Amino acid sequence: MMRILQNIFFGIIALAATMVVVSFFLPEKYTVEKSIHINAPVDIVFQQINDLKNWEDWSYFANLDPTWKTDFGNWTFGKDAGLRWESEKLGNGQLKIIESIPNKKILVHFDYDDPGKGGDALYFFKQEDDGTRATFRLEFPVPLTPQDKFENIFFEKENSEPQFEYSLKHLKGVSERKFKEKIK
Repeated sequence: MMRILQNIFFGIIALAATMVVVSFFLPEKYTVEKSIHINAPVDIVFQQINDLKNWEDWSYFANLDPTWKTDFGNWTFGKDAGLRWESEKLGNGQLKIIESIPNKKILVHFDYDDPGKGGDALYFFKQEDDGTRATFRLEFPVPLTPQDKFENIFFEKENSEPQFEYSLKHLKGVSERKFKEKIK
């Protein structure tokens, strides 16, 4: 009986040691990406993201919490535009457009006031014959603990799906509505 308990104990230790070693080979960055086709020209879709004041029309986070408050500062669109938010549900933080290449790409860096929470949101745009392909990618640095790395692999993708679905669906709706208004 004692031998069996010793084998179980050493098996658990070996499994834990293996997980620690494997975690060193896991990615340092966690990435989730999703695309949508929008029936509007690329310049209209690009403008919805490039001007931070438009985010309230389509962003998941701006519509998740009725207490959401923003301060845009002096600059609301293009490179170096930023905003600071306060939210009871989401916490407080800020974001800034780091790179804005017209009708091609927007890179946004965001940080929560809680240390270690933040990342990058990238938006890519491709003109297609009948509209625009918009791609939304989130990149987060992965915490350094083995447990956090494994949790990111198995759980985080499920948690980001509502954000992607909501934001892209509403970006599509707003962009298509703006395009219809423009051609009238």
